[in-house]
Amino acid sequence: PNVKWWYRNIEKQGFFIQGWKREKFFPDFILKSKSGKYVILEYKGDMLLTNEDTNYKNELGESWARLAGKNYSFFLLHKNNMEEIMKKIQVL
Repeated sequence: PNVKWWYRNIEKQGFFIQGWKREKFFPDFILKSKSGKYVILEYKGDMLLTNEDTNYKNELGESWARLAGKNYSFFLLHKNNMEEIMKKIQVL
């Protein structure tokens, strides 16, 4: 109910975060809350949760959110934390 709009980010064409590796990181979803805050979401299945690429994307996304300021958040989303993340988004 707190989501004003959301967007399925297009791989290799949409919003990206450039990190310290050559490849750009294209997060899966971007949303804007009704209060005007932006949330970047990256979804991973169970088999990818602990691999090196996921760890890199999570670290990069969290760094981006810290540097971007209080109106920006990043969450690594998976089936076991979906409810928790949705509750966080509700109060943004």
